[in-house]
Amino acid sequence: MKKILKNKRILFTLNRYISYIIKFSQGLFIAKFLGPYYLGIWGMITVLLQYFQYASLGTQYSLNVELSILDKEKDKEKLGIITGNALIISLFLSLLLLAISVALYFIQPPFLIKYHINNLIIMVFAIGVLNNLCTIFVNIYRSYDDFFEIGFTELTFNLFPFLVIFIFKDLALVKALLYIMLALRVGHIAFYFYRFKYPLSFKFQKKIIQTLSNIGFALMLINIGYNLFFILVRTFVGKNYPVETMGQFTFCFTITNSVVLGVQSFLFTIYSKLIKEFADDTNENQEIMNNINKKSIAYNYTVMLFLMLVISFLPLLFFIFEQYRESYITLLLLLLSQTFFSAGTIHATFVLSKKYHQYMVVRTLFVSTLFAVTIYFLTKMGVDIKLISVCIFFFSFLYAYFQIKSSHQYLEVPFNVFSFIKNNIGYKSFLLILTLFVTSFIVSTNLIVIFAFPIFCLINLKELKQNVQEIKKVLL
Repeated sequence: MKKILKNKRILFTLNRYISYIIKFSQGLFIAKFLGPYYLGIWGMITVLLQYFQYASLGTQYSLNVELSILDKEKDKEKLGIITGNALIISLFLSLLLLAISVALYFIQPPFLIKYHINNLIIMVFAIGVLNNLCTIFVNIYRSYDDFFEIGFTELTFNLFPFLVIFIFKDLALVKALLYIMLALRVGHIAFYFYRFKYPLSFKFQKKIIQTLSNIGFALMLINIGYNLFFILVRTFVGKNYPVETMGQFTFCFTITNSVVLGVQSFLFTIYSKLIKEFADDTNENQEIMNNINKKSIAYNYTVMLFLMLVISFLPLLFFIFEQYRESYITLLLLLLSQTFFSAGTIHATFVLSKKYHQYMVVRTLFVSTLFAVTIYFLTKMGVDIKLISVCIFFFSFLYAYFQIKSSHQYLEVPFNVFSFIKNNIGYKSFLLILTLFVTSFIVSTNLIVIFAFPIFCLINLKELKQNVQEIKKVLL
């Protein structure tokens, strides 16, 4: 127990779970007090903020990889130069984004007027810029295994909006949430600077700028995969459907995303460690693949465990949030899709550690482009949102398949659909996922989903026990 309490990765993971429970609760309260129409407006603002995550062109990703593989004692000078140049890139792009926001404020596009955010656009852009700067700092601190500062900023960012949630309503609540986000991000950046104790040099080096930009852009294309699916869907839904429909879909996305972010907290703490371990692994190819598969199945079963727990509580959730009941099946399908989206995460981490990302980028871009075209025409046709969720379900499987295929190609290990399911999802879990998918359309969903969590635990009891040992090994 003492060993666990002294382990900063475990403590940070616990803090992150608390933060995401608060975030999850926050999303539910916002949905309750705003209702579908104003939640649609809030949803469009969060879509814009999500686009900003990639406005730094992947600098945060390349920074994390570069800092993780360098020796913290021997390479202090290089570490400082890389960190400083990453901040230079981020600051330059931030100024560019602020200029664009001013232009949009004067142009007043109809799309922004529809969602009543035409006069708030500069503030939204400012929050997006500050979010990007915070992300750079988060990756710096994570690379040095310093999690306290990250945990503190995440906890406050999720907790402080409650100061306004119970006071304001409708559009006034939307504006109040933006003001408090802006104030928090200014405070967080000041806090990161105050606590900063790492090598830092603003000595401009063109070669390092190019390296960070080239690797970062490639890593961004890989990491954007899952998020790109939902950014595109929410963008097209927001453009082609009524604001209320956007609100219904935002409700589903908020819950799904909160669950996934909570589970990914575990990966966040060990990401740098995994990159280093995979980069230094010189074993035989099959042995390396066996190690990847062990970690992959442990991570994926953790994801599925949480997803199935949430799925079992869907009837209760929609009993409380009656105004969103029409999005019941949509939310179920989005949660099921996450089991596939998460399946290739560990394999993608391995590919990044070996800098073999070009092949994975091409494949994931192909899937993402095909998905974008499909979703564009479906939303143009005004199909039911449930059909769009079915599309996400099938493309998420295809996306994970190509991610995992890249690691097998690098190690020259045979790969097919059956090995994909067996080594990353498990046949029994895959059958349960398909059963939930099919029955959601043909029988009373309430009766089936209530038992999703206990059924998953029963059929995977042996595997879950083994995964606990694997997770302990990684953390400790």
